[in-house]
Amino acid sequence: MIFEQAYVFIDGLEDSPVICGVVTLDPARRYGEFRYGKSYLRRWRLGPVR
Repeated sequence: MIFEQAYVFIDGLEDSPVICGVVTLDPARRYGEFRYGKSYLRRWRLGPVR
C-alpha cells in the first residue's frame, strides 16, 4: 500500500504557523483521513459540530 501524508498548519493564531494535524491519503481506495495532532488539541478547544 502506498499512503501519502501531509502535515496541516494554521497561520494567524500565533506569531508563527501552528501544526494542526496530518492528512493521510490512500489513492488506491480514493480515501482520505484527517487527524488532529495531540499538541494542537491540548492548546485549542474544539467545539461540537453542528
